Amino acid sequence: MCFTMGSLSSAMAGGAGAIIDDIFYAFNVEAHTAEVIRPMTEMTAVFLPDAFTYGGQVYTVTSISDEAFYACDAITTLHLPESLTRIGSFAFGCCSGLTTVKIPKNVTFINYFAFEGCDNLESVYSYSTVPPTASYAPFGEEPTATLYVPSGCKSAYATAEGWKLFTNIVEMAPTAIKSVDGAPEANSTAKHKKVLKNGRLIIDGKYNAAGQRVK
Repeated sequence: MCFTMGSLSSAMAGGAGAIIDDIFYAFNVEAHTAEVIRPMTEMTAVFLPDAFTYGGQVYTVTSISDEAFYACDAITTLHLPESLTRIGSFAFGCCSGLTTVKIPKNVTFINYFAFEGCDNLESVYSYSTVPPTASYAPFGEEPTATLYVPSGCKSAYATAEGWKLFTNIVEMAPTAIKSVDGAPEANSTAKHKKVLKNGRLIIDGKYNAAGQRVK
């Protein structure tokens, strides 16, 4: 079990937040953004939305906190939202069930050891033409996975801190079709329907201040 009450208590002490689809988010009420803090239950598939509505306010998911999914080794499927800009240290550390990770193009910063200890990781896709700033070895000091980068960007990644640790970097073929692999139009096992809107994964539902879904 990867969830700890200590991490949740610290997050709740820091301000507003809510549990949406069994994941606790902390809110920045001024900026209308949300940070992923911790799962509330063991998960095999994680689909993080670009945004959701809570208490009448739309919150955009921009960040994943340090150690958010640390040692959640049951996770085998991971969808990160296009709205994401930051991934914290050890956010997915020791998630040994992951074999593929796709970093959205708007991510600008990945903290140290964000994916360290993901021993079965085979493929990492980074969709930004500018390598996201890496604090230190986001995929470990000796990553064995193949890194896939946009066409024409291999040299940039091969010289960028953190990314240059990959020994196998491959350029993806140019395509006009936006990849949304792993984002279901509807997840029948989830409590709430998830839909794709303009390529963004949105939780289809509104929540009141008590965390209850409203029609």
